[in-house]
Amino acid sequence: MQIKIISETYNPLLKRKEVTFEINHTQTGGTPPRFEVRKTLAQIVEADLSRVYVRKIETKTGTMIAIGTANILSLIHI
Repeated sequence: MQIKIISETYNPLLKRKEVTFEINHTQTGGTPPRFEVRKTLAQIVEADLSRVYVRKIETKTGTMIAIGTANILSLIHI
């Protein structure tokens, strides 16, 4: 499973990064589980695993490429 980040924007109102990514899963066959995607994405963006939320993963029909979105929460300092 290879993950490539397509776009990354910061939402200051909600204090989070909104990430769109592409997964090439020719080695695993099917769409990878959300938890595996979440762990790999947390390593790529260097964030804590508990702050990464995968919103959607959608595999294009007839291919081994999936497009997904995720939110990465920022640390809130009080």
